[in-house]
Amino acid sequence: MSSFDWKGKALFGLVVGVALAMSWYSMMHMATVVFGLPLILGVGISLAFDGGALFLGLVTAKYAVSEDSGFGAKAATYAFIAVSAYLNIMHASMLGYGIAGMVMFGSAPVMAGILFEVFLKFESRQALRKAGRILDHMPKAGKLAWLRYPKASWRLQGQALKARLMKAVNSLEDIDETHALFAGKPKAVKAGTQTAMQAIDDVPAVRQAKQADTQAEPKAQKAPEKAQQTGKADRDQGQADSSSERQTEAQALLDMPDWLPTQEKVSLQALANACVDNGVTDIMQATEYAAAVRKSPVARATMQKALHRAKTAKAQTLEGTGQYL
Repeated sequence: MSSFDWKGKALFGLVVGVALAMSWYSMMHMATVVFGLPLILGVGISLAFDGGALFLGLVTAKYAVSEDSGFGAKAATYAFIAVSAYLNIMHASMLGYGIAGMVMFGSAPVMAGILFEVFLKFESRQALRKAGRILDHMPKAGKLAWLRYPKASWRLQGQALKARLMKAVNSLEDIDETHALFAGKPKAVKAGTQTAMQAIDDVPAVRQAKQADTQAEPKAQKAPEKAQQTGKADRDQGQADSSSERQTEAQALLDMPDWLPTQEKVSLQALANACVDNGVTDIMQATEYAAAVRKSPVARATMQKALHRAKTAKAQTLEGTGQYL
């Protein structure tokens, strides 16, 4: 559902304006006639209470589309509306308008506050939906489908939940497609057949590794000095490889363009935004840049998602300014 059109907004403004006018007149009359305050103070009192309540309502709506809590702003909004309604009721009582007059003047700020909150809540919910923070409804199979095909209907709900989970994962950065969250569940070992360690030993790769270890033990016992020499050579070779890798990384950083971020912990989205802003849209080139900056392998699918989001954001920005990619 989209936002209100101009007719709905005009009707909302008219109703809220009338309610605020009643409240403004009541407080101004009380301040100037009953208490004898100057006219400018009488006008300011109504603005202080009703205007303050509306401003706090706007702040509450801003909190609703953010990750922070807006409880304090909402509580202050209710407090301002309650004080305004109380003053209006007391004004009607002082003038002898009776219960009907007290209800009429006292309900004006309450009416304006309720309408304003409902309107802002609707608008903020639409903003949350556009930002992807409101989940879509689950598919409904219907009662007859559940009665006739209960297993298929249950599988349908499971597939819908899995699609929702994958959508949430795709919105994250630096997610590995081989994450343990998506790995298959381990099969349970039945009692009386074989243990978990026996099942592991039956794997060919594990069995070959154990055989190699068994054959290597006598050789290691017979030639301890040779093993030490081999270990020292391996350490020297490892140090040489590490030095070569550092030199290669330093040369890669020197060969990279100046517009790339140099922080090692920079996010992939920031790297993708920099690439798109500078005309680099090739996935392989962008992945190489990201791996060189972060000094670690980068999944191509993850970088492709980041590039897609960067392209979409840039296209929306250019469309808003009247330009095109």
